[in-house]
Amino acid sequence: MNPEAEEAGASGGLSATARRIAARVLQFGATRFELLAFEFNEERRSLLVLLGFLTGAALGAVFSLALLTLAVLLALPPAGRAWGAAVAAVAYGAVAGWLWTRARRLLRERPSPFSGTVAELKRDRAWIETLK
Repeated sequence: MNPEAEEAGASGGLSATARRIAARVLQFGATRFELLAFEFNEERRSLLVLLGFLTGAALGAVFSLALLTLAVLLALPPAGRAWGAAVAAVAYGAVAGWLWTRARRLLRERPSPFSGTVAELKRDRAWIETLK
């Protein structure tokens, strides 16, 4: 047998194996990147929809409450208008505080952004550690 031919075959086999491993690593990275991009787009879309709803609701609520408060204050006798305005301000403040705490609770209970990608990367790391 020719030792140079064996060495060339072994190096060809090693380079082919290295190419296959590199291709799998690149495919692996591309898959993870696609998952990250998909989750980012979902988060962005969800945030934009939420902001649109919140903006519309806030504008509608402000205008309707302002007009309702004005109507109630004008219906009160002039001596009681100051007290009426104070009661309205306290009521609006209480509602705003309740809405604030509710929004904070919803944001805390929501899964963190990119949690799917993070979980997948943790599974990948655990799998790689089993190969050692």
